[in-house]
Amino acid sequence: MAAKTNERKPKRNLKGLHAGRREFMLQAGMAVGALATPATSIAAKSPASKQSTNAVHVHPLAREFDFKSEPQRRRKSFYDLTDVEVRLLCRAIGYMRNGSKDKPLSVDSVLQWDQWVMTHARHCTEAKPGVNDQVHWSWFFLPWHRAYLWFLERQLANVVTTILGEDGSKFALPFWDWISHKEIPNTRERAMKATPSPLFGYDLTKEDMVNDDGLGFDNQALWDGYRKPTVAQPTMTPLNERSQDSKEHIEETIRYMSPSYVQYMLHLEFEDFGGKAVPPQSPIPNSDGMGALEHYPHNNGHDWVGSRFGKNRDMGTLRYAALDPVFFMHHANIDRIWSWYRGVQPDPDLPWGPNQYLWGKQPYTFTDLDGTPVTVTVSDIIKKMTNVTYAEPESPGPLMTLLLSAARTPAQRTTSGKTVTLTQTADTLTTKPLTLKTELQPEASALLGAARGATTHPLTLMIIETGPITYTEKFSVKVFVNKPDATRLTSIHDPHYIGRIRALDSEGRANEAGKDVTHTFSLLIPPDEPNFYRLVRPGTPFSVTLVVVGPGANDQGFQIPVKSLKLRVVQ
Repeated sequence: MAAKTNERKPKRNLKGLHAGRREFMLQAGMAVGALATPATSIAAKSPASKQSTNAVHVHPLAREFDFKSEPQRRRKSFYDLTDVEVRLLCRAIGYMRNGSKDKPLSVDSVLQWDQWVMTHARHCTEAKPGVNDQVHWSWFFLPWHRAYLWFLERQLANVVTTILGEDGSKFALPFWDWISHKEIPNTRERAMKATPSPLFGYDLTKEDMVNDDGLGFDNQALWDGYRKPTVAQPTMTPLNERSQDSKEHIEETIRYMSPSYVQYMLHLEFEDFGGKAVPPQSPIPNSDGMGALEHYPHNNGHDWVGSRFGKNRDMGTLRYAALDPVFFMHHANIDRIWSWYRGVQPDPDLPWGPNQYLWGKQPYTFTDLDGTPVTVTVSDIIKKMTNVTYAEPESPGPLMTLLLSAARTPAQRTTSGKTVTLTQTADTLTTKPLTLKTELQPEASALLGAARGATTHPLTLMIIETGPITYTEKFSVKVFVNKPDATRLTSIHDPHYIGRIRALDSEGRANEAGKDVTHTFSLLIPPDEPNFYRLVRPGTPFSVTLVVVGPGANDQGFQIPVKSLKLRVVQ
């Protein structure tokens, strides 16, 4: 039976919501499934730069969060949940979304789901410089979302204890294991019975406009009406898409979520993996950039779940993404992958990189169980939120088994990269294709020659540095080598195509107008990418064509200054 597509209209009024309530999750880990203090961290030895001490970034009434004894929580794949666990999750989230007949929940209550939704919105699309910092496009992406999950999970556990009368100390959010299950999350138990995912409704046989369904909880607690996947088409496959670009988008998303691609990301240096270092408490950083984990599986996962029409609401737009419960399962899997990272990570309490930024000083405000605002720092998130672990899948496939085996290794892995500039000729990217010609210096030719002549090609990043981006809607850019005639209709299967960069929406980007800002977009070129090293020859200049997809072909508002093109080969 088909689910009712618009049974619940989410509340979208931004007024009256409590600004200053934000959330965070856990730690930066070294054991598979465990979030632990990154013992394999180092600090750069270059001179320290000044750090901002602006104190307006925290709620004026917030107190420091008191880290007392927190119960151990073990997050499981949604696929491995029992029906009892699914029902408990529905009851807890259903209460936060709707309250109950005997205990109604005011829209002003700190428990209200929409309050937590706006916490995320205020740190992405509605981030305000000096008030609510942007937590995407930098190294703050991973710790902020870790804490956000952690505080929500804690609140849900409190609902389980105080409202539902069960033991909340055993409650944990599940993760959506899209590495193994590329579909709207379902459980093994339900799949074996050919029962649809409870994210479409716990029991779709209970449709009745008059009588109570007798479940005792909200049948559609995990439902969201603005998803593209449906009960009939819950799987991530190009066959379920209509437009050619959507089909190709899903082809790429499947690859970005594969075990091999996750392995490639885990072998990057930390800033390429988790986000570029920016100064703490900086209203508008003068330089930022997404890490591969945010850029690839995170962004594309959001897009796949979201609708394909209009504004691509809820998961498809950062403003309302957290309305959909799958948002938290998606980010739990992002956090799980972070817990597998074995490269050198910044110590949050020591200066890092050439600018000597102190990652751990960045403060954020969240909501305690009693509704009062509390403050935590990135250092707290990494070093004190250590009570969550991730359970391994009960039946991993062969490729997943290899990935998990590598993640179990506690040994530090040292990665280094060699970066060369290909061109620094300034130009402007519009909705018309832009072709950049490289200017190969001897160092670049030597690096390309060594990489091309290697037995196996190295992991490579093509780095595109831009100026301020004032376009606030989502967009993507296809990248071609030696194909100046490429257009937005040119397929990703063209032999000159090497990948694309993708950015989700953010109204906050409008604040960049007139600012001296540099954004870094890193295009990951895996060793098994067949086109790049076939097309690029040492000592021979080549061209790179950027083709914008998303904005209308005549949209005059889309203009991005391109500053430089670089290449980094990972050793």
